[in-house]
Amino acid sequence: MAWARESERRFNMSTANQSLKAGDSLGSYQLLLPIGQGGMGRVWVAREKAAGAFARWVAIKTALAETSTNQKFWTALVDEAH
Repeated sequence: MAWARESERRFNMSTANQSLKAGDSLGSYQLLLPIGQGGMGRVWVAREKAAGAFARWVAIKTALAETSTNQKFWTALVDEAH
């Protein structure tokens, strides 16, 4: 899964163990507002920090700390993204 390897490289899995808050950055995205949380993670509204006048708005799912070291979790997260 090339996508999973690229995600691991760009957004180091250790990030999941940090306490994320609005305003924090993940790669080229700024987290704005948490909009949901479930058993696997939290979903954020985020903004791409891009040059130019138009910023893209996206949803980003981050792992909860207690699930971040479980390989089955990461497999399920990647499968969900496809």
